[in-house]
Amino acid sequence: MRTTGRHKAMIHSDEPNYETLLNQKLLAHGFLPEKGNSWVCTGKTEWADVYWDDDKPAANKPEEYARKENETKRFSYNIIDINTADTAAFISLPGIGSKLAARIVNFREKLGGFYSIAQVGETYGLPDSSFQKIRQYLKLENMSIRKVNINTATIDELKTHPYIKWSLANPIVAYRNEHGPFSKVEDIKKVMAVTDEIYNKVAPYLTVQ
Repeated sequence: MRTTGRHKAMIHSDEPNYETLLNQKLLAHGFLPEKGNSWVCTGKTEWADVYWDDDKPAANKPEEYARKENETKRFSYNIIDINTADTAAFISLPGIGSKLAARIVNFREKLGGFYSIAQVGETYGLPDSSFQKIRQYLKLENMSIRKVNINTATIDELKTHPYIKWSLANPIVAYRNEHGPFSKVEDIKKVMAVTDEIYNKVAPYLTVQ
């Protein structure tokens, strides 16, 4: 198999494993197999993007299955709950491989759960374009959040949270040691390092009890 400058693949019928190569190429271009050895396009890829030898087609004639660019997609992905989905569920979404799926789940565990779908987009290494592509397949019904007690947590315990880290953990504990326990979560706004933006972001993960 070889590719041209336009990234279109030419697979010759005299190549070994011809049909396997063609099937892989069709899948890579967003086609899904259907009954009768036919294929259907699931994205904006046109049949013209995939070439094969006319004397040995591995799929039905392209004109029978070519789709217009704005045609409704025939394949939909399952909607998943971002707080209960495992790596396999995330991998099932478009553009998400095993590494990104693991990073999303790992980020969720470090946070203590998501309180907003937008937080998924903060995952390290997840391009915004990929996040926007999967956003419509995400939901948040399980709002179970693991909270950190700011009156008992040590600096080491606080700094492991992605939204706190050392830059906030140290001044929070220093303030607590000087002024005593926090009576309510909002009191951490008295710590100079805690801006309104930071407070709004981290508050759902904090408790004083």
